[in-house]
Amino acid sequence: MSLRWAISLEETITSSTFQNMFRRAILCASESDVEQQRRFRYKEDALACLIGRLIPRKAATISISRQWSDLEFSRNENGKPSLIQNKSDYSRQNFEYNVSHHGDLVVLATGDTRIGVDVMRVNEARRETASEQMNTLKRHFSENEIEMVKGGDKCELKRWHAFYRIWCLKESILKATGVGLPDGLHNHTFQVDSSYDHASLNSFNPILSSFDSTTTMDF
Repeated sequence: MSLRWAISLEETITSSTFQNMFRRAILCASESDVEQQRRFRYKEDALACLIGRLIPRKAATISISRQWSDLEFSRNENGKPSLIQNKSDYSRQNFEYNVSHHGDLVVLATGDTRIGVDVMRVNEARRETASEQMNTLKRHFSENEIEMVKGGDKCELKRWHAFYRIWCLKESILKATGVGLPDGLHNHTFQVDSSYDHASLNSFNPILSSFDSTTTMDF
């Protein structure tokens, strides 16, 4: 079972019942999860971190029918998280997941193969233009991707949408592999359609064929 969840925390944070919901979430979390969220100064960041730790547990209970209390997670040497699974889990379905959060947005993607997800809230108040940002990071982009952002007669907001969507897709690949790509991100081109409703990967070589890269931009 593949799951795609996107959560906006803005209404939760401003709700009159926020403190009660936060306490309930803490009770559902492991000691390490609670310790991690305490490192954040602002409640928005703490809540995003906490939800990012809880939703993989919920997804696992749905996908592989394990009890919440039986779930254990670990991280490899590069910090990539994973569920510790036993043989009975694999007989049902392999469970892979990835989480990302930015601002008040938290997203989760799961599947039965390595997967990565990334999310960014488009900031319309940025001082630099999307083209200027692309120039700064151009070593990570192919010529076609640079043209997708800088070319044509798109308004500035659509240029930022194109930039962030491509950037999120590239980040999702890095998170899926857990180690990056040996030949560089610029050698893997994403083609984003003009409506920005979906994106596909060109130059789809074997190292990427088993990865499911997901991006969510607007909510």
